[in-house]
Amino acid sequence: MEAILAVMEKLISESASQNRVFKRNILKDYLQILVYDITCFVKKKFGIDIKTSVQKFRIYLKFPILVKLGLAGTYEYSDPKPIDKSPQTI
Repeated sequence: MEAILAVMEKLISESASQNRVFKRNILKDYLQILVYDITCFVKKKFGIDIKTSVQKFRIYLKFPILVKLGLAGTYEYSDPKPIDKSPQTI
């Protein structure tokens, strides 16, 4: 955690802008890259496909542990399917 904070502090200290919103956007972009790196690491190291999402400054990781143990269906792990709004024929 301290290493990540050090990188983030360096990113904002080297920013040419003094605008706080701009600096926060830099950090949000960094978190997106970090999430991608975490996803790739877990896939390579453990062979597990995880779902990730970033909400503001929180990173959520969703592991398919219950699916692997047979305690949940894959539909509970996957993203909801988009609703088909095309006209249905009877």
